Amino acid sequence: MAGYATLGEGPWKERVSFLAKEALPYQYRMLDNAVEGAPESNAIENYRIAAGLSKGEHRGMLFQDSDVTKWLEAAAYSLHTCPDGAVRARIDGLISLIGQAMAPDGYLDTYYQCNGLERFTNIAHGHELYCMGHLMEAAVAHYEETGEQSLLALARRCADLLCDTIGGGKGQKDVYPGHPEIEAALFRLSQATGERRYAALAERMLNQRGAQPSFLLADDGYQKLYTGHWYDLTYHQAHRPVREQHTAEGHAVRAVYLYRAMAMLAARTKDGALQSALNDLWVNVCGRRMYVTGGIGSEAHGERFSNDFDLPGDRAYAETCASVGMFLWAREMLALGEDGRYADMMEWELYNNISAGISQDGQRYFYVNPLSVTPRDAAWRFDQSHVESERVSWFACACCPTNVLRLLFSLYRYIFRETEGGLAVDLYVSAVWNNGGLPQWRLTADGVPCQKAELRYLGRSPAEACVRLRIPRWCRSFELRVNGEAVPYEERNGYACLQRLWREGDRVEIRMEARPCFLYADPRVEAAAGKVCLAWGPVLYCFESCDNGAELVCLRVNPEAEIRRKPFAVGRERITALEGEGVRLTPGGALYADRPPEAVTAGWRAVPYALWGNRGGGEMRVWMQEALRAPV
Repeated sequence: MAGYATLGEGPWKERVSFLAKEALPYQYRMLDNAVEGAPESNAIENYRIAAGLSKGEHRGMLFQDSDVTKWLEAAAYSLHTCPDGAVRARIDGLISLIGQAMAPDGYLDTYYQCNGLERFTNIAHGHELYCMGHLMEAAVAHYEETGEQSLLALARRCADLLCDTIGGGKGQKDVYPGHPEIEAALFRLSQATGERRYAALAERMLNQRGAQPSFLLADDGYQKLYTGHWYDLTYHQAHRPVREQHTAEGHAVRAVYLYRAMAMLAARTKDGALQSALNDLWVNVCGRRMYVTGGIGSEAHGERFSNDFDLPGDRAYAETCASVGMFLWAREMLALGEDGRYADMMEWELYNNISAGISQDGQRYFYVNPLSVTPRDAAWRFDQSHVESERVSWFACACCPTNVLRLLFSLYRYIFRETEGGLAVDLYVSAVWNNGGLPQWRLTADGVPCQKAELRYLGRSPAEACVRLRIPRWCRSFELRVNGEAVPYEERNGYACLQRLWREGDRVEIRMEARPCFLYADPRVEAAAGKVCLAWGPVLYCFESCDNGAELVCLRVNPEAEIRRKPFAVGRERITALEGEGVRLTPGGALYADRPPEAVTAGWRAVPYALWGNRGGGEMRVWMQEALRAPV
């Protein structure tokens, strides 16, 4: 039996348990048009119509099916931490419905089935392969968590159809998806079933991508609905072969879903050219095209990457789904080659841009994640028309809510990692690692940021193993003790490696110092020029008007002043707020003057970015101007 983890008592188990109780049933009701006063999703009803169980027309986005299958994946993962008979019943009901909606040959897409449309003609924007990919990911999750094959069998029928339909043979369509997702899903389905041709199809799609002239140029959907250079071949990451892509281009979610699959392929084939391209893409995304929140995709039109260092805060897109994709790509990069920077990115995305996408009560969401919000401007300016000043109950395009849940409910899968000859700890989240059905290791983490953790060996028999413990990039000092004694360790690629014979009860004490500090942007990030932002460990902080008064633009922070930590309540959560001193400029003089405005001493308070907007509408800023002058 392969090793697996379970969440231990602590903040993340509390959060996941709460979301399983509140957010998961809420999302189901929303998908089933059962939330009074909310906009109707119709996602589940579309399946009933396709199955012939209801009459009516398909409503919603053409990729609405994926909202249901992502919910299914989230629900399956939720059972790992929070077993629930009602959830199992809803899962079983949806699987039965999907089976009835699926065509005899394995085809499933309610938009095309309900509307009587020809299959696989709009590859650029049709999302058929994307929706089938999410069905497969849900099926693998369900099989892994329950051991049942009911959904897996449906996913195999769908995958068999694709293997017969797509390829270089006579009568086949030699295509790859406009929106990547199916590739990673096929790799996972192949691993779960042992069926090699699923992985072979994924590999073919990746190898064909970007070959010129691209079939997309003649595709029914290419630039028919969307025009301009925002939607050219770069939008689809189809401008050149994947091994020749070295900068992140196009739709941000599509991009990181593609990069995830590329990393999965590279791990299988040890392809040096593919690994080189992935390394270049990682450096480009993380070093030139990522917001400090972990958000990616700064251009709202096309939901895409812009140019290097073009990272405006007030009109940022930074879609929640893109950060989920970034997390998943980072995990595959970590499997491809152990390097602490990938786990650092998983941690940063988790605590910031991903968690910001869902409210404390689990029933309101952000699709985009700006770094600066002034409600009156967001309500008026066309270039901020995508920005919400408060989370909303649902979206017409509701890809993000279910995506957040499937990631958070599967968090237990990313804490530990089996390595050759040992175990790695990638995230400091309280959990237990089980092997052969028996607990082997228990990780206890003290909070966020984690500054003290303990890893205890629970195995009944002595075992020679190498334990790898991530040394976070935010860590000012790192200390290990084994059974109370300081021990030397080998540092490799951001991990502290301890090789020894472990005996039952052995414990590793880990101490990591995290200090609140101000961060500075590369001077080429014009939007952050002369500004600083605040972080404590893996948690980015922000400033809200409910704490600091209106017109945050007039507040300046002094990065040389002491930063104080203060227990504070944001809704139902007790957190640590950060406080300090600065100045506030006095507005109200001439619009333009030959002398600077007066400044008076002012204190400030910052709260985690992930929690902003939970106390009503108001202004918010991540980047704050420095106080460069002494107050009057």
